[in-house]
Amino acid sequence: MINPSLLQETTRQFLELESAAERLWQTSGDVIPLRVRKGPIEEPVKVRALADYSLKGISVRKNEEVTLLDNSQTTKWKVIL
Repeated sequence: MINPSLLQETTRQFLELESAAERLWQTSGDVIPLRVRKGPIEEPVKVRALADYSLKGISVRKNEEVTLLDNSQTTKWKVIL
């Protein structure tokens, strides 16, 4: 016999996952393809942060727009806030 509370909890978790997948699907169209992001830029370009970032007192919030100056290093990019 199926436990009703277990069924409710499983249904709730499924709906949460379904909602999360839908949000990811919707935002995936906004992500610039990796081949474009990895290539060197020739001039400064406006970019939008995909996640919060903070280091040594400098922070960029998710969806904040900054100007990308140099992306020649794979782990450190130079930006203007």
